[in-house]
Amino acid sequence: MERVSRRGFITSAGVGVVGAAALGGKVYVFGGEGEPQGAMPIVAYDPREDRWTQKKGKTRVRHCWGVQVVGGRAYIFGTASRDEAEEPLLEVYDPASDTISGRAPLPRPRLAYATALVGDKILVLGGSHGENVPLGEVDVYDPATDAWSVAPDLPRPKCWLGAAVIEDGLYLLGGVAGDFANPHKDMYVLDLKDSPLSARAESRATK
Repeated sequence: MERVSRRGFITSAGVGVVGAAALGGKVYVFGGEGEPQGAMPIVAYDPREDRWTQKKGKTRVRHCWGVQVVGGRAYIFGTASRDEAEEPLLEVYDPASDTISGRAPLPRPRLAYATALVGDKILVLGGSHGENVPLGEVDVYDPATDAWSVAPDLPRPKCWLGAAVIEDGLYLLGGVAGDFANPHKDMYVLDLKDSPLSARAESRATK
């Protein structure tokens, strides 16, 4: 069994629905619902010194659904609250200047989605809207142009899913389709050779 050690507290208050990213040898935490109003301040952990520091930059994102790093900057996806009517947010954090700025928001309201980095593009996958209605839509963000485009839908609408990229495969793991008592056990592997999301998909059920 691998050794696990506890490394202090992120903040004095508990946090939930956060995003994290590794930047410059430190772990940055974005979002979180520990504050009564608004978003948590951005904090960074230095594993060499075992020390947390609060940064000057502050995100509007309170519930973070994904963070991806492109060009040494963190792109933060989320909303200011869990209210489905809340405007979706996308912000970018630059650790070199400790500044944060807004970017073109997601083209459609959604919660509980996954994000994945494919090349220099960021995919926003699935999620939910309204009364936990699962979505199959996939949106593609280009950090270089601050513009969005649309990719083919997922093979199965779902929210609260995981996503990871290995070589030419995009792995979509678990999730739910509205019924939290019956989470999905399957894993889809989507081929990325020909397009950001190819129509070809292979389902691999977990044992």
